[in-house]
Amino acid sequence: MKKYTIGEVAKILALSQHTLRYYEKMGIIEVGRRGSGGVRKFTQENLSQLEYIKALKEIGLSLEEIKTYTTRMREPSERGGSSWRSTEEG
Repeated sequence: MKKYTIGEVAKILALSQHTLRYYEKMGIIEVGRRGSGGVRKFTQENLSQLEYIKALKEIGLSLEEIKTYTTRMREPSERGGSSWRSTEEG
């Protein structure tokens, strides 16, 4: 599975690196393990989540509302796995 640096993600999604760090600090998104030297490594799932977060922001949701929503989406569903993955598949 390909991993992306914060710079790559910023370029792909047209978001600033500062914004990505802020989303992580606020708990809106959870970035997996960091690579050597503490460099953040984003997964394809992270990119999908960020695209969704971007869309929620564009329709007017506040960051607090988005945080509440993304926290719920990370909770395991009754079928197993996260709701993010279930949403992407269904």
